[in-house]
Amino acid sequence: MPLIMAALYIQYRITAWQTVNRLIAHAEQTTQTQLDDASRRVAKGVVVNWLIEKTHLPVDLIPETVSMQDSFQALRTVMQLDRDYFAV
Repeated sequence: MPLIMAALYIQYRITAWQTVNRLIAHAEQTTQTQLDDASRRVAKGVVVNWLIEKTHLPVDLIPETVSMQDSFQALRTVMQLDRDYFAV
């Protein structure tokens, strides 16, 4: 039973990250924006937080914290992406 639960959890995490990546790719395509690595990390945090709020996904889907330097570097791009995609 623990093996089945572990396999389901792994599949759940893979599916959740595929969803996050699809949302970011769709937002890039829609806004005709290509995110750099720092912006992509911040965007993933934004999308994961949005998904957590909308679907009550567990917080442990966030694999790493986003550094302050990356946040400042990516803030403008992420704010525009957030505005265009999520209609904030």
